[in-house]
Amino acid sequence: MRAWEEVGLYDPDDPDADERRALLEYLASLGLSVDDVHEAACGRSLGRLAADHVLWGDAGPDLTIAEVAVRAGIDEAEARRFIRAAGFADPGDEPLFRSAHAEVLQAVGAGAAIFGDDAILQFTRVVGSATARVAEAAVSLFLANVSPRLEAQGASELELVRQSAEAVRAFGVVPGAMDALLREHFTAAIRRMGLLDIAEGGATAVTVAFVDLVGSTNLAHHVTPSELTAALSVFENTAMDAAVARDCRVIKLIGDEAMIAGASPIATLEVVNEVLCAIEDEPALGAGRAGLAAGYAVSRDGDYFGPVVNLASRLATAAVSGEVLLDEVVARVVADEGYAVEAAGDYTLKGFDEPVPVLRLKRSRPPRPDRRSRRVRTPSR
Repeated sequence: MRAWEEVGLYDPDDPDADERRALLEYLASLGLSVDDVHEAACGRSLGRLAADHVLWGDAGPDLTIAEVAVRAGIDEAEARRFIRAAGFADPGDEPLFRSAHAEVLQAVGAGAAIFGDDAILQFTRVVGSATARVAEAAVSLFLANVSPRLEAQGASELELVRQSAEAVRAFGVVPGAMDALLREHFTAAIRRMGLLDIAEGGATAVTVAFVDLVGSTNLAHHVTPSELTAALSVFENTAMDAAVARDCRVIKLIGDEAMIAGASPIATLEVVNEVLCAIEDEPALGAGRAGLAAGYAVSRDGDYFGPVVNLASRLATAAVSGEVLLDEVVARVVADEGYAVEAAGDYTLKGFDEPVPVLRLKRSRPPRPDRRSRRVRTPSR
């Protein structure tokens, strides 16, 4: 341990010398040098040092953005734009990169040559945002499930560092899993888009649905945070599972609302019905409502935009507890398949210049009692 003593990391006369020795020996077993640990001890935590080393398996970054750009065969200014688009601050001239980053930028440059700089920059933003969410979800798993337990146990510094490293080692399977999942989702997206009608200009014929929890703000005051979290998980998981089973997709989850899209009004409505039933079976969720509309929408960055999306959203907002409101296109298709619908009147909806003819799905399953005052509206005659 002499080398550790020389840099001030170990004192054999310290009361906690044995524990400190065990920690340093563990760091050395990971392949970290005395200099690595000494540098980390002066700045970042030893737990982060161990995690970084397990994650990358090297001595650390050693390339500047200029050097990475040269290896990738792209302009330095272009490399900086892509780094920012991926969700990272401009690195200046610090050596913060590895050879792996050069390979990524090389691939990005090749993509830009095919699709154009602006399109690839936007795609990079989508990928950066998605991977940031995955990474934060992974770290949150540790903070929510492991850290409190270690704190309650009064874990030693060695155990804290060891658990940090082991957690990162466990997450080492994520990149490989994401590679396989991404390939499968590419296949599914190609198949799904092949089922859609693409209009001139690139708009896509799609059915869009919004399912909303009624009175969720008020509900949050009547249940514990853990109960609300568990109930929301039922809502989100049901939406995801029901959509996958019918070749639809949950476009996004916005707090207490889910946006769903599918090529078929029937399939999309089936997803909505399953989600509403799950909401009605979960006491902590109160009740749900939904709106569906079909037409052409612009598909961009994994999302949909356009009047049909706005209409579905407005219909969900206009619905009351347990109600499913449909535009004329969806209503016609589902009625032909045996679903019972009835006229609900012409609604004045925000963002639409003229009143919109709206129909109501006559659900076979009675909705739960409305837990809020019924919305007052005056349909046009």
